[in-house]
Amino acid sequence: MLPGSSVSRVCLPRFAAARAMSSRALAVDWGARGVPEVTPEAAVDYLKDGGAGLVLDVREEREWNDVRLEGENVLYVPMGNLMEAECTEDLTDLGLPAKLGGADSPCLVLCKKGVRSHTVAHHLRGLGKTHVANIAGGIHDAPYGLNWESTPTIDADHLAVVLRKSPTGHVLDVREPNETAHASLDIDRVVYVPMSQLSTAATPADLERFGIAPSFGTAADPMYVSCMSGKRSARMGALLKALGKTHVANLRGGLSHAEPYLPVRVSTA
Repeated sequence: MLPGSSVSRVCLPRFAAARAMSSRALAVDWGARGVPEVTPEAAVDYLKDGGAGLVLDVREEREWNDVRLEGENVLYVPMGNLMEAECTEDLTDLGLPAKLGGADSPCLVLCKKGVRSHTVAHHLRGLGKTHVANIAGGIHDAPYGLNWESTPTIDADHLAVVLRKSPTGHVLDVREPNETAHASLDIDRVVYVPMSQLSTAATPADLERFGIAPSFGTAADPMYVSCMSGKRSARMGALLKALGKTHVANLRGGLSHAEPYLPVRVSTA
């Protein structure tokens, strides 16, 4: 199944340092040997500025459900489907030529970190698509594209980028005191509220009673919930959504998958 442009509710990243670009132009040498690259900022600016062509997202469905780019000119096709194509006729079977445009219509390929997308871009060039480029760094370097309409999951490496680039948002650790005394995230923006306490919250006023509401900011200030494995944090993320917190994400794998991307302080006592 190819969701493609039929998907209407997606989230557009708000890049911290967008690059100014001339209208409807990409600074890409399409004739260069190998696959040319553009930054995520440049790709989004180009499309927002009315540039022709599309962004081709080749990640897996689970990844796409958590974080994605917005627009009628964003097309989602998993890498596995594309790599099975051995000729342009195979692309026709996938229903792609009409969306990809001609050989010289720009196609910017996107994945999580820019590795899979580079492979797909090279493959498309072999099939005759001359104007194809890789989005270097992938959506990993576009940290504001989480699909807040759901309660998305976020990997530790992606969260590290988010916290580095965004001045807003906190990590909420819902483990119990005996757990946090042994190991904790060694970062500034972390709030500790054990699940045994947070799970009793029935109204937003309960967050005030716990004395943690100021740390949550506004409803739209991101809150990244963490536990040890990701299970308790998923439950507490759903609770926060029910209490009116709109921007809540679950740290995939919890503290057990935080390193080496997020520093963990371990007590030796």
